[in-house]
Amino acid sequence: MGRFLRAVAVSALPAPGMLQGWRLTMCSPAAVSLTAPCRAAPQLTRTSELAPASIERDPFGHTRYRPCWWALVFNCHQLPPAAAGKPLVCGFLAPAVESEHAALSMARTHPGLLLLLTEAYYIEKPRTDDPWYSNPDPLDEGVRGHTRTLGVFGPMAAWDFGPFSWLLRAKPIETLQMIHRLLDHAASTRVGRRGKSSSFDAYPDEPFRGVEFDLPGGGRQQYIGDEHVWSWYRGTSVGPYPCMSALLSVELFADHLVDTLGLPMSEVTELLMRGCRNLAMPGLIVGMLVRHPDSAGTELGRWLAQPEIWHLESIRAAAEFNPHVQGADSADTVGRDRRRLTFLQVAEQTTGTALLTGNLDRLTVLHKVGDELLRRSSDTVFGSRATSGTLSMIKGWASRLYAQNYHLVELDDGRTGVLYVPPPDVVTGLAPENAEHARNQQAIRLLMTYAKNEDRSAPLETLTADLDLARALAADPPEQVLPQPMDPMAATAAAAMVAYANGFIGITKDDIDWAANLLLDIALYPHVDEYAVMSSLHSMGADRSAAIGVPLLLLETFDAAPFDRESIQQALFRLSTSLFDEVRCALPLGLARVWSAPCDANPEPGTSRSALARAWSALRSTGPKQNRCRHEIAWTAVEASLRDCRLGPWNKQLQRRPIEPLSGPPAKALREVGADQLLVNRLTAPIMAATDAAHSESCVASRARHLLDTLWEAHRKGAAHWAMKGYSQATFRECHRRVIRVLMDTAAEGNSSPLKGHLREFASNAPALAQLLHNLSLLCTYDAELRRALPNVWPTVMQTVLDAIESGADPRKHPYQGKKAVAALIPHPTPDMADTDPSVSLNTARGAWINPETLGPLIARWMNVAHTTPESVDALIGLIETAPRSWQATTGLQWVNDLVSDRYKAVASRSWRLPGWLEILRASSELQPSGRALIQRLIDGLVTNGDTRAVKLQRLDE
Repeated sequence: MGRFLRAVAVSALPAPGMLQGWRLTMCSPAAVSLTAPCRAAPQLTRTSELAPASIERDPFGHTRYRPCWWALVFNCHQLPPAAAGKPLVCGFLAPAVESEHAALSMARTHPGLLLLLTEAYYIEKPRTDDPWYSNPDPLDEGVRGHTRTLGVFGPMAAWDFGPFSWLLRAKPIETLQMIHRLLDHAASTRVGRRGKSSSFDAYPDEPFRGVEFDLPGGGRQQYIGDEHVWSWYRGTSVGPYPCMSALLSVELFADHLVDTLGLPMSEVTELLMRGCRNLAMPGLIVGMLVRHPDSAGTELGRWLAQPEIWHLESIRAAAEFNPHVQGADSADTVGRDRRRLTFLQVAEQTTGTALLTGNLDRLTVLHKVGDELLRRSSDTVFGSRATSGTLSMIKGWASRLYAQNYHLVELDDGRTGVLYVPPPDVVTGLAPENAEHARNQQAIRLLMTYAKNEDRSAPLETLTADLDLARALAADPPEQVLPQPMDPMAATAAAAMVAYANGFIGITKDDIDWAANLLLDIALYPHVDEYAVMSSLHSMGADRSAAIGVPLLLLETFDAAPFDRESIQQALFRLSTSLFDEVRCALPLGLARVWSAPCDANPEPGTSRSALARAWSALRSTGPKQNRCRHEIAWTAVEASLRDCRLGPWNKQLQRRPIEPLSGPPAKALREVGADQLLVNRLTAPIMAATDAAHSESCVASRARHLLDTLWEAHRKGAAHWAMKGYSQATFRECHRRVIRVLMDTAAEGNSSPLKGHLREFASNAPALAQLLHNLSLLCTYDAELRRALPNVWPTVMQTVLDAIESGADPRKHPYQGKKAVAALIPHPTPDMADTDPSVSLNTARGAWINPETLGPLIARWMNVAHTTPESVDALIGLIETAPRSWQATTGLQWVNDLVSDRYKAVASRSWRLPGWLEILRASSELQPSGRALIQRLIDGLVTNGDTRAVKLQRLDE
């Protein structure tokens, strides 16, 4: 590897006034040799032409204000000879091309050098000389990423990321060619991976290399890419972010040429397509033509004649509802309201407008475009996937361009409109696919209606009719538009069984038999593929529905159903030992009604059987099980789910720790399992089921209570161990929350011993304590019933942990989670990351939260433990915000002042909530003079320690 250019900002700069009269001169481009080293010292020379450096304009006339960072030092080292054929190693070039100020300065003084550095940095060539890199990484995009993105806190691509916009102003032709080389390389890398891995395509025998068509400015050739490459300019698909930033810059540049400079659209299109070999730039051009219908003229017609583009635009328009990595369009973007139009809508609008305005010439041109579209369509349009329905679909596309398929209609407001009527042959040709599409839509509707709730509770108005529909679809399943085609039918069957068991609806015996048979088959023969893991997430899956519906067959309501207990027990066993945590955790929800049902094998329901009777039952377990108690059958499944909660030793051949099943009595076996052997997620379902059974009057209640104590002990031990190891996955977090819900419910019912046990065990374990307290607040945020239990439960939580800390336990010793754990002792509404509208959820929770005054004495104790940390201040404000504004402006403000004291440096620029909360209180009419003085003191303390948000508040008083 050679040594390369590096750019760093000069640490000591002249005063701002001096910068306006000085400029940096560097070695000329001619002095920079690719074969000889060059080291040039920067020189500051007088100039009177330089504009004020505090005001900048983007490449297209928009005013931007920025500080003056002109001075750069270039260390020009020897670059590898261009003829050597070795790729440039460009990791060290990021400061030169990724820094906005460096790129702006170089684009003005040395644009050719910046072009060289930009291409060398972003295009990452394969390392064919290294055997360790012989197999390409499936996640490698062939392009180095941005270094200035902010992830979820900001855009991951933008027109001003990278040097593309500045280079387009300095050297537009050369920059466009460089961008094409970047896009070509990225598109080739993507389709190359797709051709080698079946996971990228449903048709691995047909690698998707690109599309061949005749485009304006490019001619007939192969354009590399796929539907994702086509949509890169919108930031809604999969691809390298620098390519998206480059395309955003090109789009802004093209809009400037058309809207500001008034260049003809044909010339702009020809300029952008010159040297193009990828699908990304054509996608951008089509979007530009759609957004500029008045400027496009007849230019759009040549693109409308390409059937492949109709397909790509349909996919692109559907993705417009996805998040955009660059954020929303600016308000002044031309035609931003036309972004979501498909070619179908564009064709209808274009033809309808020409018809209404009487533009016969335009209608003639559109008719020719439709003829050309039909001429280009053939059986090979979409490869071997083309069908007669596909050709009929293309005929439907072309029919939108024929004026004879439109009829003038009078609108309600008296205006005249146009109505498109498809030709009869198109309707006939598309009828089979439309019918199949309708069936798919019906299946999706069933899934979204009856699998929406985990317990499969559902609307009753349409359930009976939808049960008939589900039976028809199960007999002839629609084409697979879902991961598993039986998911909708299983959800409908489970919902019908739940409603029937609750006495909400009446269904025929034939319907009961069908629903039960379907769920039993799904339970006995679950779908498990080679990629299945226990943490798989698919809450609407058919086996999840079976876990709700199959246990109901043990109820008296279904005694008349022709199913023996043995088949039900086998199905329950398969569900309780399922690979998937979601299935296991759904089973206790289905078993909940079983525990409250009367015992059908005991003359006295609610009494426990003797050991002799249980032994006799166990001996009979190998024979017919028709007469076994429903509770025995259910409890057998619960104990079975506990058997595989132990990890064995490391297996070198398998390269993992396999499951080592427990043997013997469950309670005794579980006590002997070490903390590092426990699969804590496998304890969730037994805890849920045992808790319900222990609270019942069933014949297994005493056994459930005995096992439950051991389960709580094991869960505390295992959760503490794995939390300290930092092990967490999505489903494991969900399993943990389910257990915490049981702890909260049990404490609300008057038994706080399990919850106290967890708190005492975790008091010295900051990660486990933080996780437990965080999830308690989160669950109360979204569950009204749990919120009502807060006044009874949370004082116990705080007192238990504070007592443990005062007795010697100290979670604050943990370097990362200590402060978070102590702060989490304050209950405050906490949003879920998966919540699509967290503001509504938080406002709802604040309206019914615990009264902060209830925790007053405990908060005084907590302040001695929490000290002043950003986490503790934010948590306390989160609780205070649930109280009335008048209380916030008095007691709440005093609490925050007491917590912060004079330690402003600890929270300045670190607290998320404090400045915003102070701003709200400052504008409140409830604020008293003493409170205003406290607020001013807090603001001044934050400003003194560099909190820029507080500076804005301070200036409001000036």
